Amino acid sequence: MTMAASLLWAQPKHEGQGGGFPHMIAPFGHGGQFRNMENAPPMILDVEELRTLLGEIGIDSGTTVKIVDLSREFMKKFDGLIIKVQRQELAIREELLKEKPDLKVVQKCIGEKSQYFSQIEFLQIKRDLDIKALLTPDQYDKLKTATVKKMRAMMPAAIQHDGAHCNAHEKEPVHRK
Repeated sequence: MTMAASLLWAQPKHEGQGGGFPHMIAPFGHGGQFRNMENAPPMILDVEELRTLLGEIGIDSGTTVKIVDLSREFMKKFDGLIIKVQRQELAIREELLKEKPDLKVVQKCIGEKSQYFSQIEFLQIKRDLDIKALLTPDQYDKLKTATVKKMRAMMPAAIQHDGAHCNAHEKEPVHRK
C-alpha cells in the first residue's frame, strides 16, 4: 500500500460535505471508482478524529500535535489548490456551453487542472514522509493498519471486501491479485 493512500488528512468539517469534496473530480486516478485499496482516495478526518485515532494506536501527545500540525498545513495548501481545480472545471463547463467551444481553451484548462492535481499529490507524499519520520516503524505500521481499517469502514459495501471490488455490472466481488 502506498503511503499516500494510507495516511490521514486533518480538516475541519464543511457543512453538507461530510468532510470530503464529493462534487469534484478525484485527483488520484479513481474517478469515483475504486479499483483496490492502493487507489482509494486519501481519507479526510477532522482534527478530533485524527487525534483519537493517533491516541488509539498509542502515539504520544507531542508527536500527535506535530502530526496534526502537518495535516493542517497540508490542508491549507490542499484547499487552495482545490479551489483552483474547481475554477478550471468551471471554465471548462463554461467553454463547452458556447455554441463553438474552443478546444485550445479546454485543453489549457485541463492542463492547469492536471498541474494542480500533481501539486496535491506531491504535497500529500511530502506530508506522509514527514509523518513517517516522526514515528517508529512499529507506530507507522499501526497507523497504516488503523487507517486502512477506518477507510474500509467508511467505504460503500461494494468495495469493503479485502482485495476485491465490485463494478456495477458485477454481482459478486472480484478478487484481484
